[in-house]
Amino acid sequence: MSLTPEPPRDCPLCPRLVAYRQENARQNPDWWNGPAPSFGDPNARLLVAGLAPGRMGANRTGRPFTGDHAGWLLYDTLKKAGFATGTYDPDGDDDLTLTDCMITNAVRCAPPGNKPLPIEETTCRPFLIDRLKLLPKLKVIVTLGDGAFPLVAEAEGKRERGFAIIRTGSGQAPTPDADIAELGEGRVVAVASMLFAAPEVTLDRRDVDRTLDLTLTGSMANYDWGFNGTQFDMHNPLRSAHALVAGERVRLRVTNDTDMWHPFHLHGHTYQHANGGPRKDTSIILPGQTLTVDFDADNPGQWVAHCHNIYHAETGMTTVLGYQS
Repeated sequence: MSLTPEPPRDCPLCPRLVAYRQENARQNPDWWNGPAPSFGDPNARLLVAGLAPGRMGANRTGRPFTGDHAGWLLYDTLKKAGFATGTYDPDGDDDLTLTDCMITNAVRCAPPGNKPLPIEETTCRPFLIDRLKLLPKLKVIVTLGDGAFPLVAEAEGKRERGFAIIRTGSGQAPTPDADIAELGEGRVVAVASMLFAAPEVTLDRRDVDRTLDLTLTGSMANYDWGFNGTQFDMHNPLRSAHALVAGERVRLRVTNDTDMWHPFHLHGHTYQHANGGPRKDTSIILPGQTLTVDFDADNPGQWVAHCHNIYHAETGMTTVLGYQS
């Protein structure tokens, strides 16, 4: 079955939006005045999805987030992050190119008052679904509607939080005593124990052929971070390496015997958390905790495992998992 990620220029599906397009075309015949097509890299890993085009934005220029104030901030941010090159012009007369990123809208036509109706969001959704299906490398979707949105960053295993507010064009900043519902009742969002691997990437059931026990060691006082009491030696990197054989099912048991939390990272493979948990290559291990994960030895080579606090890794909390013939 063929997919339709983009509506036709004269899409007739939403009568209210069609009438608004026609009125804009009558007043401004040189504008785009049609559904705004997606813009960017067809191999994107990052998708930025807006709610709907603005009348003076994509409805005028034919390119998402181009023509109104939002474009300056978005494209400048994408350039700084390495997702865009070239020069942005609010009329779209530029050489702007997106790399590894695509921008689209949930509703493709500009709505009156910049507010689409629920039925219009539903009607346009098949185009968005097909667009997602045609992004095989997609990893992250960033979406933000109209309003004011609290952002909260909380490090697992720590008490401190960072707060910020994102406010879009017509959004209103919250009052100082505003409550954030998602933080009530001790709610924690999306830690690994709450996630499960998709069926297509779930490891098949089989016996474990090899178990590797690793212990994170060291302290802030001596700054002697290592694995199993040994610091990594750049001049002899295979000293204390851990052997694998291609085709094995390998179980990693990584115990944190320090007073700090460490993000354990494995190169060359993804492992699966216990009981059908997520497939990952990096997991936070709190003090006193043990991470138990399985992976298939299916990528021969010499692969580094290390703490992803890089200053810990550089000091010595690095080891090697090496394939043997």
